[in-house]
Amino acid sequence: MVDEQTDPQGARGGNKMSGWISASTPPDDGETVIIHTLGGEVWTGFIDGKVWRNVAGARIHDEEPVLHWMPLPLPPEDEA
Repeated sequence: MVDEQTDPQGARGGNKMSGWISASTPPDDGETVIIHTLGGEVWTGFIDGKVWRNVAGARIHDEEPVLHWMPLPLPPEDEA
């Protein structure tokens, strides 16, 4: 998982203001991330080799390719 502790300088090319990282610098295979497509859709998904998929495993079509991605946020801290 890429976050400010593991990537404090945005070495993966992320825009530190928005948190989006170019799809040309993909996450690790199988890592669930938030993705943004050319059509403006935002989903959770992952990359499988060179193929982007949504979390259900369906291929994201080339007509609306993934342009950017960002890591999922950390879960909330337990308040108990």
